[in-house]
Amino acid sequence: MVSVLKCLLARLRKRRERTAARNLLSHAQRVLNYRRGQLPAEQEEILSSHVAILKKNWRSIPAERMEKIREHLIAVGGNIYPMCHWTDAVEAFLMAIIVAVGFRAFFVQTFTIPTNSMLPSYHGMTAELFNGSDHGFLGSFIRGITHYAPKTQSGGRVFIPLNGRAEASRHHSLVFFERTYKRSRFFIPRQIRRYQLLVDDEPIHIDVPAEFDLESILMAQFCPRVSSKKIANAFDEFPLVHRKGRIFLDTGINVMPNSPIITFNLQRGDILFVERLSRHFSPPKRGDAVIFAAWQIAGLKRDNRYYIKRLVGWPGDILSIRDGKLLRDEILANDSRAMEKNNEKGEYFPYGLLNGKSSTVPDGHFFVMGDNSANSYDSRFFGSIPKAAVIGRPLWIFFPCRDK
Repeated sequence: MVSVLKCLLARLRKRRERTAARNLLSHAQRVLNYRRGQLPAEQEEILSSHVAILKKNWRSIPAERMEKIREHLIAVGGNIYPMCHWTDAVEAFLMAIIVAVGFRAFFVQTFTIPTNSMLPSYHGMTAELFNGSDHGFLGSFIRGITHYAPKTQSGGRVFIPLNGRAEASRHHSLVFFERTYKRSRFFIPRQIRRYQLLVDDEPIHIDVPAEFDLESILMAQFCPRVSSKKIANAFDEFPLVHRKGRIFLDTGINVMPNSPIITFNLQRGDILFVERLSRHFSPPKRGDAVIFAAWQIAGLKRDNRYYIKRLVGWPGDILSIRDGKLLRDEILANDSRAMEKNNEKGEYFPYGLLNGKSSTVPDGHFFVMGDNSANSYDSRFFGSIPKAAVIGRPLWIFFPCRDK
């Protein structure tokens, strides 16, 4: 038993010596490369001989010889050897950034889905009024849920601010909000939507992600009698009032002091790993979900985001929608399970370019559509996308965990 332990210790000691010799060789090569031409010829020649000895005998070089090489490196290393700890840390940090940026640019990057245009394949941000169930901190984190419960101090009647005609057209929403920036937990500013409701004369701020529209939640809370999720359909039942130079919807609902005016949970959109390499060798197939850069499309020049849609048409394909079914060259386009389901249920909507007519995909372009056809802004509106705009295909969803 003792002999076995001695053998193991000897092997470990030998391994440490070899590791130290390899590290010393790396440092010696670095000093030689960075200080070549700066050292006297004699010192440079000695250093070159040390490198040659380490390369040839690093497996069995004596400890005394290594110590002499180390002393010579300290004498001629300057700022290269020995390096202080903070310099090593900075170098390692910079290298990590370079590797991460290169990996993201050429291989895999993450992509967060903001909207629900690809339901049920991929989820965007979804919200629901709080029903009393508590997932706990860990459960909420795993599911990507943020709980909102803005409180009023004085209490009173709730009013919802509305946009004017020009603002509503520009922001695509009748509910007034401001785009601003807010520091996150890591002190990185992020863009948000800031809604400001009034409780009598007390302003109540609700800050949500920039891509999220609070209108449907406000309707569910304050206008439950209206079946539509659009606040424009509530004008016949709820009065409009002028307050502080703006038009407000009078909900007729009063809240108590020191109580929340609305409580809801917001679940973040799916975060995907996007594979970027294969597009350089083989184009995506019909039926594949693809991620593309919006700013490379003529109709979306000012949009600096990435979109995810399903590729339904290649160059030369003639697309049309008839009776809720997507046709390609007068044949049902069933290239993926999601497309099959939409065709079975007749859930393709003939908007825009496919409104009662067909559209031919031009050369060098793809036609893309969302799986949630009724609520998708896609090629039916902004036209076919250039092949060069496609950056990759989704691999898998790694966050959040959703209830099945």
